[in-house]
Amino acid sequence: MEVINFYNPAIIPSDLSTNKLLGRGKYSVYKGEVLGRNEDCAIKIFPSNQTAQNAYIRERKVISMLRHNHIINFIPNTKSRDKNKNLLLVMEYAPYGDFFDLIMSRELTSETLIRTYFQQLIEGMSYLHSRGIAHLDLKLDNLLLGKDYLLKITDFDLAHNQKETSKPVSRGTTGYRAPEVMLGEFENIFAADVYSIGVILFICLTGEFPFYERDTENGKELRDYDLFKGNNEIFWRKKSTYYGVHFSQNLRELFNGMFTQDPQTRFTIKDIKASNWYQEQVIEPFSLEREMKLIHEKVKSSQQ
Repeated sequence: MEVINFYNPAIIPSDLSTNKLLGRGKYSVYKGEVLGRNEDCAIKIFPSNQTAQNAYIRERKVISMLRHNHIINFIPNTKSRDKNKNLLLVMEYAPYGDFFDLIMSRELTSETLIRTYFQQLIEGMSYLHSRGIAHLDLKLDNLLLGKDYLLKITDFDLAHNQKETSKPVSRGTTGYRAPEVMLGEFENIFAADVYSIGVILFICLTGEFPFYERDTENGKELRDYDLFKGNNEIFWRKKSTYYGVHFSQNLRELFNGMFTQDPQTRFTIKDIKASNWYQEQVIEPFSLEREMKLIHEKVKSSQQ
């Protein structure tokens, strides 16, 4: 797949400007400005090949119909193509980066703080699922820190609407995908998201994946997943000892529900909200911003 690593500002439409590369995932994303409105933005660039063009159409269709505090906002622009016929998706700019760098820094370790962001993720996903849409590529890299340090879900080019007659195009991301998705089966698109949400929470608490995909003679398997299914107490003792993390009864019950093998019995977003761990203490917005400002400064200092 073609990836635009070096974008020429001279080819961008006259109502936009670019000044900084933000990331190179499937598609390059640049920080820019909507001229005449003095508004920072993020510009996702889809090259002029059919695969990328289809991804643009899918993402634009999804993101343009969403409006929620914890989902990145779409910014309509007058011209969607640059002079080289690349398609441009203009979105809200999230000034504090993504959760991957934040979690890997191990500066965000407070369970209360993690629960606060987990609730924001669930609120965003509750809205998304209520619109009949599954994200299908949830991971730390696709969770951003927006203005006032609020969580923002992004990257909808693999999202799937339950009204579509075709099968989902996403196979998810290794490590985050549910067992049935790993095997190429989509029995329940919303259940696939819930499993990925569980993986995100586990990584936030431990810095590591709960299960690891590997190839065997019989195909792909998840290391430690048989132990999780077979003797749950041994699994949780092993993980607690290895990572030095206390998994409370409430936390284990939540994980058990999100990681259930059968998509039809896996927790829904409603079940997650009703869980005891979810309803424990969180941090109020003002205190969150103050605390996260200090953490973000520590992360930046460690990266310099």
